[in-house]
Amino acid sequence: TPDNLRGQLLGHDGLTGAWAPNTTNTGNLLGTLRTLDGVNGAINLNCTQLNNPSLHCTFGLISTLGWSLVDDSSNALFTPASQGQWQWMQARAQAAGDIDWYFFGHGLNFRLALNEFTLVAGQIPLPPRFAFGIWWSRYWAYSDIELMELVSEYEIHDTPLDVLVTDLDW
Repeated sequence: TPDNLRGQLLGHDGLTGAWAPNTTNTGNLLGTLRTLDGVNGAINLNCTQLNNPSLHCTFGLISTLGWSLVDDSSNALFTPASQGQWQWMQARAQAAGDIDWYFFGHGLNFRLALNEFTLVAGQIPLPPRFAFGIWWSRYWAYSDIELMELVSEYEIHDTPLDVLVTDLDW
């Protein structure tokens, strides 16, 4: 509660501030949506203004107020790696009232905020090079012939095609 937990920001850049539970971060530079399924056109990334929980909107790590709070309370956990086995995800056993918060006080040093996040969450791998190329993805029941024609059009127009997503009826 605000009575027994608070944070004080004393930034090297002269930015000061205070935080307590239930404080709204009005300076958050916003985050991302986990999915764009069902979105058609522009969408507001301000999680406080979205009334669609299926989008899984998250706040960003940086803020003009100099702090951010990551609520990890309901996210899955990794199992411990053992005997050369990969870690895997498991549901979090959660008792009523359990919280798992990470407070980042970074002032206006946004690079520091991202760096400190990787100290907690681990390094962020770069996607493979092809992922930065041209993608074709359409939720549509293509036949094999239609897909071959689609690829052929890219070849005819001398346009690279790095990823072709076939995610329906295959």
